[in-house]
Amino acid sequence: MIYGVSLTPGLTQVGEITISPWLEDLIREYQQEISAPSRPGRLILLASMLAILSPFLLRLDRAAYPSEPDKQQALELCGRADPTFVRFFASERDACYARVINRAARAAADTEQRR
Repeated sequence: MIYGVSLTPGLTQVGEITISPWLEDLIREYQQEISAPSRPGRLILLASMLAILSPFLLRLDRAAYPSEPDKQQALELCGRADPTFVRFFASERDACYARVINRAARAAADTEQRR
């Protein structure tokens, strides 16, 4: 019996509600899940994983979203030009920078030739 008064074998009455055995088992199971003590080991594991991975994630974020305006513009251009471009891959960023620098160099050379 969870709480309440036992009526007949298998039935429990709580206030004005009669609870059958299967519902009583379900309620008992639910209450055990709620009252189960928290597991500090999982919390410690999660915190240590975040501490270990945070420098890597911050470095990846800084590389994918650079603070230099030229690199920001280059990545934006590459993202617009190629829908499959993924700025989180170093090889794709490097190829993007090379393409944009080559375009800028060609544009500068063309401007110089026109003068």
